[in-house]
Amino acid sequence: MDNENQTPETPAQTQAQTQTQEPADWRQALSDSIRDAEEFKGINSVEELANSYISAKRFAVSGDLTPKTPQEEDAFFAKIGRPAEAKGYTFALPEEIGKDKDVKALFDALRKSAFAGNVTDSQFTRQMNAFMGAVAELEEQEKQTVNAQRQKVMEEYAAKCGENFKAKMNDLNTICRSVGDEFVEHLIELGAGHDPVVIEGLLKLGSGYVEKEGGLYRTDGGRVLTNGEIDKEIAAIKADKAYMDGQDPRHKSTVDRMTVLMKMKYPS
Repeated sequence: MDNENQTPETPAQTQAQTQTQEPADWRQALSDSIRDAEEFKGINSVEELANSYISAKRFAVSGDLTPKTPQEEDAFFAKIGRPAEAKGYTFALPEEIGKDKDVKALFDALRKSAFAGNVTDSQFTRQMNAFMGAVAELEEQEKQTVNAQRQKVMEEYAAKCGENFKAKMNDLNTICRSVGDEFVEHLIELGAGHDPVVIEGLLKLGSGYVEKEGGLYRTDGGRVLTNGEIDKEIAAIKADKAYMDGQDPRHKSTVDRMTVLMKMKYPS
């Protein structure tokens, strides 16, 4: 009679009791000999173990581990090292190019492409290292080609100048020094320092000047002033009373000198 008065358990109650009785660590139900097996690391539940078994059986039968659904694919490639998003790749651009806008845009495109192709983090790092190495190699080859071309041009120019080549190079150095280091560096950067047309043009411009102690002088003997020297002399003339006094005997000479200085400072 007691059994007749008992209320039957529902399936939900039975499942709840089973879950309550299940060990906190699913491996506790295993024998001591296999409980701590290395292969179980990363498997946190009986369901994960079952999924691993299904995948292994599928591979054993057909040799195919290809994920069958988008969800399986996402989980599979995340498991083997693909980051959760394109920005998750750990490869970083070298500091000297990392701030360039165009380079950053290309790098972002490469990361997005890699993520879409399920490329793992380690694979992407190897790909980028290979890419950067190939770019550096191409740049070095291009540099060597340009240098070889410049060397060939200068050798041909030297042969054309004959015994005057060394004297021309000395004159060119004198002219470039008189203009300043910034000008020389700019010529080198552009490769114009190896251009015979530019060299001859500079020599022609410099032929009207002679270098002496204290600076450059025109061939007529007049000294070529720097901008600072011109400003200093202009200020001195403005402070001279003769410049503003038309009755002063030196008035005309100071005005003429001011005219010359202004033409030097503001050539037309």
